[in-house]
Amino acid sequence: METELADRSMLDLAPGAVVITPVDPGTPSIVGSISSMTVGSVGLAVHVVARVRDTGSVASDRVWVTARENGHVLAFQAVARQVREGVLELSGVAAPVAEHRRALVRAATDLGVQLQVRGEDVLAGRTVDLSRGGCRIALADAEPPTVGTGVELRLTLENRTTVIETIVQRVEPASRQLVLTFCSVTPEEAARIDRHVMSLVVA
Repeated sequence: METELADRSMLDLAPGAVVITPVDPGTPSIVGSISSMTVGSVGLAVHVVARVRDTGSVASDRVWVTARENGHVLAFQAVARQVREGVLELSGVAAPVAEHRRALVRAATDLGVQLQVRGEDVLAGRTVDLSRGGCRIALADAEPPTVGTGVELRLTLENRTTVIETIVQRVEPASRQLVLTFCSVTPEEAARIDRHVMSLVVA
C-alpha cells in the first residue's frame, strides 16, 4: 500500500494516506499510510499513527499534516515523534478544512502567475485558489485557453520560481477564470505548495 500511495500522493491523497510536510522550508514532503487515527469528541484534537519509509527526515520536526480517512480530509500542525523505525506519531488540532468532495486541501490565494501555451504569448494572471493538485487562475486581460490545452504555469513560492505542467480543466469566459489540473509535481514542489496553503488554512 505504501508504494502505491507514494506514487499517487503528490497529486492525489488516496484514502488511508497521510502527507507530512516540514514547516521549515527546504525539505520535501513525504507520504505514508495511516495505521490509526483518532479524533476528539468535538472534532478538533487529532492523533495519527503513520507508517512512512523514512522517519529520520522529519522526526522531531514541526510539520504540516494532511490525512484522508473515512471520506474526510483533515489538516493540522504537529510535532513528528518517531515511535520506532518507519512509524511516526502525529498529534495536533485540526483546522476546519475537512473536504468531502476533494482529496486535497485548498486555500484562497492571490499570487501572480504566468501561463505559457506552446507557440503563444505569455499570459499574466493571479491565483484565486491553490492546492497540490491544481489551481484556479484569473487572467488579467486575455481570453483563456480552451479546455484540454496544455499550459506551463510559473509562480513564485518561498522565493523560488516553480514551473508546473498543467491541463486546462474548466474555463469561465465571463470572468476570465480557468481551472488548471497539475500533470505532475516533485516532492520539493509539493512541499512548497503545501507550506503556502497550510499556512493560510491552519492557524
